[in-house]
Amino acid sequence: MSDENTSLIGALVLGKYRVIREIGRGGMGLVYLAEDIRLGREVALKELVLSRTIQGRDREDVISRFQREARTTSTLNHPNIVTIFDVGEDNKRHFIAMEYLPGNTLKDYLDQGHNFLLEELLDILIQVASALDHAHSKGVIHRDIKPDNVKILQDDIVKIMDFGIAGLESKSSNLTQDGTILGTIAYISPEQLYNSKNVSTRADLFSLGVMMYELFTRKLPFDGDTVGATIIKVMNDLPVSPSKYNPKLPDKIEQVILRCLEKDPMKRFAKAREVMQELLAYKISLSHRELQEPIMDGEIASASRLQKSDTAMAPFRMTAITTGRIKLGKYKLLHLEDDPIRKRIFSDLIKQEGLPFDWMQVDTVAEALQLLGKHDFDFLICDYLLKDGYSDQVLDKARHMPIIVVTSTSHPQTIINLMKKGIVDYILKSNAVDEVKKIIQIIQEKTGDQHLAQVDLEGFEEKSEALVQRTTLETKKQDQIPKCLEFKQILGRSGSAPGEFASPRWVYACLRTHHLLVADTQNGRVQVLDAQGHSKLQILIEEMKAPCAVATSPEGKIYVLDAADALVRVFDGEGKLLESFGGKGDTPGKLVSAFGLAYFNSKIYVTDPEAHKVHVFDQQGMIQEVILNPSESGEFKNPSGIFASDTHLYILDHGLSQVHVLNAAHQQVLIFGKRGTGKGDFVIPKGIAVDREGHIFVTDVLGHRVQIFDREGKWLCAYGKKGVNNGEFNNPESVAISPEGQVFILDRGNHRLQVLEFKRAETCA
Repeated sequence: MSDENTSLIGALVLGKYRVIREIGRGGMGLVYLAEDIRLGREVALKELVLSRTIQGRDREDVISRFQREARTTSTLNHPNIVTIFDVGEDNKRHFIAMEYLPGNTLKDYLDQGHNFLLEELLDILIQVASALDHAHSKGVIHRDIKPDNVKILQDDIVKIMDFGIAGLESKSSNLTQDGTILGTIAYISPEQLYNSKNVSTRADLFSLGVMMYELFTRKLPFDGDTVGATIIKVMNDLPVSPSKYNPKLPDKIEQVILRCLEKDPMKRFAKAREVMQELLAYKISLSHRELQEPIMDGEIASASRLQKSDTAMAPFRMTAITTGRIKLGKYKLLHLEDDPIRKRIFSDLIKQEGLPFDWMQVDTVAEALQLLGKHDFDFLICDYLLKDGYSDQVLDKARHMPIIVVTSTSHPQTIINLMKKGIVDYILKSNAVDEVKKIIQIIQEKTGDQHLAQVDLEGFEEKSEALVQRTTLETKKQDQIPKCLEFKQILGRSGSAPGEFASPRWVYACLRTHHLLVADTQNGRVQVLDAQGHSKLQILIEEMKAPCAVATSPEGKIYVLDAADALVRVFDGEGKLLESFGGKGDTPGKLVSAFGLAYFNSKIYVTDPEAHKVHVFDQQGMIQEVILNPSESGEFKNPSGIFASDTHLYILDHGLSQVHVLNAAHQQVLIFGKRGTGKGDFVIPKGIAVDREGHIFVTDVLGHRVQIFDREGKWLCAYGKKGVNNGEFNNPESVAISPEGQVFILDRGNHRLQVLEFKRAETCA
């Protein structure tokens, strides 16, 4: 196998990949379909094949870069970037094993003359920009963005290929192969031509602009007959306005393309994220009809059109009634919202303004699904995160109608995923009155109803001020009724079998799956359980020694904090390790100790009791901030337990026996608690959770009880004492609350979970 011309078909490469067949070849080598015989999965195996004219130090340099770039790329973890599994040498032949991606590239679609819908191209480009933003945040520059390197899978997921390796191709290719080189040079940035070693992430944005230009016009902005002519055009010529070739090109898209194509890198967008946000905002501004328009006139869409059934919506259904001589549109609305104040303001403002709406309001996913099965609606106004979980099932069932999502969830990938479900607009929660104004504007724009256009939206603020105050006061009165806990059942026991525990330290209730995730510390694993305690998944890897906390993202990633090495390990929903970050040390991004973990506003928060701080990481594991001083009263002493609601962060400082409540800007809005054994006092508080109504639950490991406070920190009740019987605890370490309101207390010393029910009562012991 040492001869580079020897066929690899049927051979075992790197000791674990059985080569099946050749599936492609390019300027720098061959690509094979192979089977990982250990895991039983198909992989793409890429072999580096260099021209024999490249010898000596140049050859060693290319091989070294090939290996280094492959290892760098393997650290990237993004749904729109091909995953690299392995890199290595076998009998002096060099290979990369990567994710096998069946599907067509953008180049294939261009060659077939495919006439994209505007929505299709926007979705593709948003995903490409999102992938570039992730790579750039890790210091990786692609250097060869072009349609050949963008693959579209059957589920419309975009994958960028050859990350970090593409930059090698121009060095290893034969310069007489004009077709190969021309395909790369046409997309390359001017600064890469001047000095390929002095390239920033903005070079990829230039290439992205070239690709966008070609996708919308079927022409390259810098197209010469030869390599030299193309280079001169890239370096010196201004591009012809793409709208000259495609009069249907929207002005906004042309502006984005031309800014990406600026010769001066500093005049381009600063980050790929900015391109993604521009495209996403533009898409959100369009109607369904506009999104479904083909991007070019005079072409018949080919049979290979991308299937976009998941974004299809039926035409708007309008029913009409006659009031006197005026014919008004009458629209049936389903309002899915679990915030009682927002629900009341929404309904009262509709009544107050006499708007032509019939509406039904529910606050759970289950109720919404029932109504959708029984009634027809013209619009769905829907929160994304409800008390019984995420509303994906509702959005899927309501695809035939216009959907307006109103939520506090702002993560870009979540927004992209929701847009794919066919929502017509996305409103970030600010205040209830502004949200109702935006909803009315959207319905007016989508229907063209002139009665809605005449509504005095500017006068809403003044009219609704008293209404908001009254509604807020009435809602708060409901919270003044005390509640108590009642024992329901025991889950688990001491042991190492599935569903058994050994000194567990953390319990987390996942709103998306309705599962419980338990950091089973002494057993070195995370257990995923259903509400009855049945084991659904065991996350167990050799290097994870003492998992102490766990959280999930809206996209389903599982974050696990390890007390032994202070690493945060990231797993997919099936328990596959994706990446890790953090670790012990005294440099930025490193921890002295590890205790608690929370996912809040697309960031990961880790408490570090011995360093007296909370570390804030982005989703790529890069340190963003360190919270030291939550208030003017001083620094944290020993931050430990941590919980994230939709809008606030709750941090326990067991050294000071205090609860700190921070807003999204990390400003303290509430602090309560002190050392003691009385009502509202703590000995050593470690676990904290908050229910959908704002009640704060705190477990006290040495007080052997759980205490409940209202949203303003007022003590409501306490439950439990030391013991082994039902309702008794031995070091209750953590607490979680399910979407249905069940309370799960992690009874660490007794190696079990206790399930409690929170009930209303006139008195509380």
